[in-house]
Amino acid sequence: GHVQISLTGFAFGATLAVSITGQPGFTVSVPGGQFAWSIVIPASARAATVSIQAKDSGSSDVASGSYSITSLAQLQPRFAVVSGDQQTGLPGSLLAAPLVAILRDINGNPLPGIPVGFSVSSGASAQVPAVTDASGQISASLRLPRAAGVAGLSVSAAGQVASFNALAAANTIPGVPAFSQTTSQGSRVAALAALVRYYQNSGTLGVPNGLSTAAVLAQFLASNNGSTPSDTGAAIANPWTATQFAGLAGGIAIETPSLNSISDLLNAGSPLVVELALTQDGVPAGSTTVNAIGANPDGSIVILDPNSAFGITSLATYLNGFGAAGHTIQGSIAVVLQIVPTLATPSGFVVASPIVASASASSVAGICPSVDLFDPASAGQPVPARVGGVRFIACDGALFSGKNASYQVSFATQTGATVQDLGGGSPGYIPATGAVAYQVTRNGSALALAPQTLAISAFVNAASFVPGLSPGGIFTIFGAGLSGGSSVPSVTAGNQPVTVIAASPFQINAIMPAAVVPGPVSVQIAGALGSATQSVNVSAAAPGIFVIGTTAGGSPLGAILNQDGSINNANTPVPRGQYISVYGTGLGATVAQQGLQVATASVQVVLDGWALSPSYAGLTPGIAGLYQVNVQVPSGTPPAVSHTLAIQAAGQVSNAVSLAVQ
Repeated sequence: GHVQISLTGFAFGATLAVSITGQPGFTVSVPGGQFAWSIVIPASARAATVSIQAKDSGSSDVASGSYSITSLAQLQPRFAVVSGDQQTGLPGSLLAAPLVAILRDINGNPLPGIPVGFSVSSGASAQVPAVTDASGQISASLRLPRAAGVAGLSVSAAGQVASFNALAAANTIPGVPAFSQTTSQGSRVAALAALVRYYQNSGTLGVPNGLSTAAVLAQFLASNNGSTPSDTGAAIANPWTATQFAGLAGGIAIETPSLNSISDLLNAGSPLVVELALTQDGVPAGSTTVNAIGANPDGSIVILDPNSAFGITSLATYLNGFGAAGHTIQGSIAVVLQIVPTLATPSGFVVASPIVASASASSVAGICPSVDLFDPASAGQPVPARVGGVRFIACDGALFSGKNASYQVSFATQTGATVQDLGGGSPGYIPATGAVAYQVTRNGSALALAPQTLAISAFVNAASFVPGLSPGGIFTIFGAGLSGGSSVPSVTAGNQPVTVIAASPFQINAIMPAAVVPGPVSVQIAGALGSATQSVNVSAAAPGIFVIGTTAGGSPLGAILNQDGSINNANTPVPRGQYISVYGTGLGATVAQQGLQVATASVQVVLDGWALSPSYAGLTPGIAGLYQVNVQVPSGTPPAVSHTLAIQAAGQVSNAVSLAVQ
């Protein structure tokens, strides 16, 4: 539990000496005559009465009070189900709603931080939190067994049990049409057409080009650059063009290709396009595409198979293998696609290129999702010498309206590509003889393609993202075209090789060589997209603390571990008098001492403006560039969740982060 303690009514500017039973005392100045803090009561705390006294050192003013810690047994806890009981789902699926229970005491107060255990019925699985949350609740997920029947989950805390029951039942999504393949592109067009028609029939998608059928959609694809030749010349239908048939800009979600993912999406009411990579007599033979629409009582997935030569009704038949035309056919789940109308991205684009090109696309926000679609298989025909395919990369275009308004498309092998504008603009083409990387921007309503070149925009400390580099520290380079093609960029500093930790087109993380002499240093980057050189200032020390999030009040949450190994935050503050470990970079040169690399610079921890001497400051064992500072929090530190902490090394001060003290 949490106890909020408030000392009030003292004179403005008073200095209070505070004593607490069983805890170190502390002194605090109160400009406004009051001081408040929160105490977290661990679940293992013994029953006791804790007395608090605050005395004004400049007068006779004294305030006192107490709070009681009661054992769990005396609190007579009750564990009650809140929601999620008695759900029904498809066999093998994750229940749609979480299972929620709350632990309260006899007065109805929630009991947070109490250890939780659980048991689950045979064939089912569950994820349950280790302790009750700040509201005394647990929120669990339950995956049903792959067979129809009843499943149960029992969750225990403080000697009490909350039980949930669920039913696994076979079901199919009604209204998905069974289309047969009618084109040389095989079952893929028919499976896409079936989903488009399903959403048209429900009124979710429009009919600007009429109602979807396999033949009509094939004609639309042919008239709208909706197919891309694979590296073997086979025509591969573009799923994003298929949704444009119904007036949807994008709307294709690339899902995890697994049985669990399929079961979960079907349980949520979404029919799917599932592409299977086939083998014929153990030899790769291409792919076939089906619609997943439900689950059988034995947990197998119900499918509609557009390939009349196979005509399979259960996904398990493909996965286990079957005989056809004198051959053994077996499939594995390669691709799962879902039509999601709310994913429309009219500013986005799709890159299509042969799989052999190993294309990728990214922005400063990360990598765009991609999917590989393979040549269609021909039932009973000799297997091809090589199975080709096309990689489709979907970028949502969200950054086009921001400051960093560009994307980079890279190729390991340049074979050319088509760039489809989901906003309806004319497609762009990247020639096979072009550069190994292209920049994609939006110029008004049209996409613009240009060969990407390497450019640097900033050098910063990797922990704080502010200027400041030091020997042996981790630093970050921001720019564009920093990587591309299949090679890793080469970085040197002062003609010394730099260790590159990670490289993307827009960012490089690297370690400054420990032997670099502080002062102006020339840093050179050379890669497939060019080279650039820039002079940077390297200091003897440039401390920075890694930030892993923000507090409830919006302050930076630093990478700080408490003495017990927990991450320091408002819910797990460090007790006064214990040690913390602060992780950062940029403490400069080190020297070997007793198997450790200790910083040679003078290092101090600055807590609310007060300098503390650490017990250790140097490299974290086994991790290059990562420094660790261990320091004891003074027992007289006032408890608070918003102390400010920084590291000072060789006169340089790091970024400030928040520290919670109990």
